[in-house]
Amino acid sequence: STRQVEEGRLKQPLILVLDSLEDGLKTSVCNDLRTYLTMEWREKMKSSRQFTVTNMPSFCPKIPQQENMTDCGLFLLEYVESFFQEHITNFSIPLGSLANWFTAEKVNSKREDIARLIRDLTSNQNTGMVFTFPDIGFQVQVGLENIKDNKNKTDEVN
Repeated sequence: STRQVEEGRLKQPLILVLDSLEDGLKTSVCNDLRTYLTMEWREKMKSSRQFTVTNMPSFCPKIPQQENMTDCGLFLLEYVESFFQEHITNFSIPLGSLANWFTAEKVNSKREDIARLIRDLTSNQNTGMVFTFPDIGFQVQVGLENIKDNKNKTDEVN
């Protein structure tokens, strides 16, 4: 059995669904994951273990949702960061809302943060080389310089 009680709390594996689009496919995805885990267990452990809704329930808490069809990767990155920075400590049923886990502004700044990281890494790892960065329409700080993205401009990054 996978059920363990520790300090008065039930401890068991679970599937936590963090999906930024309300698509209605969560039940089928969770069932596919359980089937996969059952087969993987049989192959790797050379024994039988059935993963079911009972011994591996799934939960889909209220979480920040994307408002378009393009930000799923940004939301995935924020979910992962939030999961490790602001740990979920209570998995009691019903699972509490995570709707305020992070703000829309934080997700909206993710592209800029990634662009800044790419430029910083490029600069640090390729001293003296000149790079042309695509126009992504926002200011990026590189060292003490303020470089504005521009399609036809070559930015020197030291």
